[in-house]
Amino acid sequence: MKIFRFGRVLAAVLALSMLAPGMAAASSHEGGSMQMDGSMQMSGDMMMQEMESALADLEALEGEEFEVAYVNQIIPHHQGALDMAQAVVDRAPNPEVREAAARIIEDQEREIGELTAFLRDTYGQEVKPDERMAMDASMIDEIRNADPAMAEQMFLLVMREHHESAVQMGEIVLQKAQSQVLLDQARTMVDSQRAEQEEFAGYLQEYYGIQAPAPTGDMMQAMHAAMGDSSMQMPQTGGPSPLVLVAAAGALVTAAIAVGAYALRRAFG
Repeated sequence: MKIFRFGRVLAAVLALSMLAPGMAAASSHEGGSMQMDGSMQMSGDMMMQEMESALADLEALEGEEFEVAYVNQIIPHHQGALDMAQAVVDRAPNPEVREAAARIIEDQEREIGELTAFLRDTYGQEVKPDERMAMDASMIDEIRNADPAMAEQMFLLVMREHHESAVQMGEIVLQKAQSQVLLDQARTMVDSQRAEQEEFAGYLQEYYGIQAPAPTGDMMQAMHAAMGDSSMQMPQTGGPSPLVLVAAAGALVTAAIAVGAYALRRAFG
């Protein structure tokens, strides 16, 4: 009889022991996701610093060096706008936003082609993208993976800031470029992207009641705003928090040890 009781107790102990690692693993998974989100924050901050550095370098150049550097910067910058627009063009809830995304894709693709041809025809050079102006991939992924309404908010808020750095570049071009092609491109870009900033502010107010701030070029702050200033926290799923899971797993292990010791004493004592 003692051996039978010991077998039942031992089975319970083993069950508790098997539950504990699973709970700890679940906690580790949640913690890992939060760490990945923090990684996006760090990479986003680095992206902003690199863009500011690229703008400073551009402003210090003159003549051919300036024009070549501008093309090599604005093309990867345009690609970032393309990637963001492609993330919402088929799934944004509001048709006006889908139309705006399609327009951005068309405009950016056209300008990339025109600037590539300009660099080749004028200076005999191929584009060498300045990756400091590239969009951070984790931010694009956030938009792609968000539900449609959240993706639309992210797109509208972040694109307004992304446009701001393009406007800054365009204004530098209007002061320093010598080629008429670049002057015309920059003037069109500044005017159209200023208009889109206002357009997107209107959509944010109309659809989501969001009062968009004056753009500064800070895309990470815009992402935070879209996520409700909680970008360092993963969305709650309704389950227990990681700390609760860790504590419960520890309690299960402790209980398993205690029950096992008691069972041994009863079985063989």
